[in-house]
Amino acid sequence: MKIDNFSNFRLFNTTPIYSPEDYASREHFEHYFYTFYIRNKDKFPENLEYIPVFWHSYENCKKKNLMTPVDLQDRLNSLDKSKKYFTVCSHYLGIRYELPERTTVFTAATDPDDKYGFLPHSKSDLKNVNSLWHETSRRLSTVKIPLLKHPYDQKNEKRDNYFCNFVGAINTHRCRKDMCDEFSNKKGILIKTYDWKELHDWDNIDYYPTIVGSSTFTLCPRGFGRTSYRLYEAMQLGSIPVYFYDNKFLPYEDEINWSDICLMIPLERIKDSYRILRLKTEVDAKEYRQNIKTLYRKYFTRDGICDYILRKLADEN
Repeated sequence: MKIDNFSNFRLFNTTPIYSPEDYASREHFEHYFYTFYIRNKDKFPENLEYIPVFWHSYENCKKKNLMTPVDLQDRLNSLDKSKKYFTVCSHYLGIRYELPERTTVFTAATDPDDKYGFLPHSKSDLKNVNSLWHETSRRLSTVKIPLLKHPYDQKNEKRDNYFCNFVGAINTHRCRKDMCDEFSNKKGILIKTYDWKELHDWDNIDYYPTIVGSSTFTLCPRGFGRTSYRLYEAMQLGSIPVYFYDNKFLPYEDEINWSDICLMIPLERIKDSYRILRLKTEVDAKEYRQNIKTLYRKYFTRDGICDYILRKLADEN
């Protein structure tokens, strides 16, 4: 297989503009990994072939009715099924195409078993939706990686103006409304919600990173996928993430102890979550931040993830 066999499926479509435009206009992680692979191709196992599709951008272009090639499944079907492959996906609903059986998928947001429920217009009506992974995907090997965009720069000295915050869409999963009900109107809490949209019209484009960067804790509920960008944005900006989950989706669990860097609260304990956070002391917060700082460069940067993918493939092959 030649990499150029999939060149038409390496499209560029930006992430939703959640904050400053220069932030949103950067590439998805799939783009970043592709350039890493090209630079380091000789280091990857010779018996593995890379399927270099930009899954996230391709799905975004299709959703927006932009001109996209439609023969992706045909290209995948033409691959030699006796060979071993890998690919990288950051799309929140997974890969809807059938991949060769001997494919390892490094996935940043979800896995084939995921289901979610969301509120279409922040109303009481609930829609249950399955992920879009192809029905054969459960036979594949999947490896979790962090869901990153590009890094925020924390320019100012750390100041905790808020105990915790949540700034984000309310209707990407039903747990978000329950979480906001639990934390609203509490001392030291900032909650700002809206229906999910691709373009924000904030007057102050630094609003989101400023709030997160000046909070001790940042509430990080799952959304369309089983995790969210917010989990890692909090660490970038010096805030301690609080992960609300139904089924945990945490990478590196065989290498790091997530309880050292993150509070993890199952959805059935949302009504206890404010009390759980209030039991944490300033000493606890300092320890969380130090642990994050120790692990951050190796595990939670784009280069760190690329190195992990290379290391994981080399170890298994």
